[in-house]
Amino acid sequence: MRYSFFRPTRLKENFNSSFTFSAPPATDADARLLEWEIIVPTKKDADEAARHVKAAGYTVKEETREWILTDPWGTSLRLVPEK
Repeated sequence: MRYSFFRPTRLKENFNSSFTFSAPPATDADARLLEWEIIVPTKKDADEAARHVKAAGYTVKEETREWILTDPWGTSLRLVPEK
């Protein structure tokens, strides 16, 4: 059985763990989570997940066998194939 592994890969100093859904996107001057990384079994899995996210209207960018998905607050999620 395979599991996807979630890990924050880049965290700006002094990250505040109190989340607010009504907050505006963070600026470069704000403490914030910069990126999450999800390791998926194959490139095909990453491609399919990126396709679904793009179809839902979110920002999706391909970068050297990986996909960068960005939420409305500017936090990125990197899909990385294990193989």
